[in-house]
Amino acid sequence: KPVAAPAATPQAKGDAAYIYLAFPNDSMLTALARACERAFTQAGVPVEAQKPSRFHCTLLYLDGATDEQVDEMFAGLSLPLVFHLEGVGVERLGEALVLRLAPDPALLRLQRDLWVRSKRVGATQNEKGFSDPDGYKPHISLLAKVPDGVTLEGFEPPVGCRPPFHLNTSRIILGREDYKRVRTIALPATASDRLFVE
Repeated sequence: KPVAAPAATPQAKGDAAYIYLAFPNDSMLTALARACERAFTQAGVPVEAQKPSRFHCTLLYLDGATDEQVDEMFAGLSLPLVFHLEGVGVERLGEALVLRLAPDPALLRLQRDLWVRSKRVGATQNEKGFSDPDGYKPHISLLAKVPDGVTLEGFEPPVGCRPPFHLNTSRIILGREDYKRVRTIALPATASDRLFVE
C-alpha cells in the first residue's frame, strides 16, 4: 500500500511587520492634527485625530517577516542616512487625512532599498502592493476614517502649523500588531557611524 510522503514543514513567515519613521509627540504635527479635527468637528463631521504618540511615516509594510529577516534587511544599507523631511500639504489619502511629505531622495532611496532587501530575504510581501516603491507616497496620518464625500474645500491650517515645515527624526521603528514597537534602530549621522539597534 503506497505511503504518502510527509508534508513539508512550512517555512516560518513571521508576523506582520511595520517599518516606519517615528515622530512621537511632535508639536507641529500635534497642532496640525488638532486643527484639522476641530475644523471637521465644527462642520458636523465626526473624525478622530491621530494620537500624538503614534505619528509616523511608514516605509514598509510586510504581511510576514521574522526578526532575523528584518535584521538582514538592515545589514549593509547605504550610509549615512540623512533626510530632509518636509511636510508640504494636507490631503486625503484613502480614508485618512494626511500630511504629504516632499519626496526627499534619501527617504525614497531608503524605502526602495528596504523593499528590495525584503524580497531578497524572503519576507512575505503585502498582497496589495502597499510598499511598492513605484507607488510609494510618503505621508503622516493626521485623521483616520474621514467619511466619504467630505472635502477640504475652504480649510486653511492655522499659521503656526501651516505647511510647509521641517520634521526631524533619528529613529526607524520595527512594529508588529497595531504598530506595537518591537525594536528601535538609531540612524547614523556620518559615514563612520553604524546603525544602532536598541
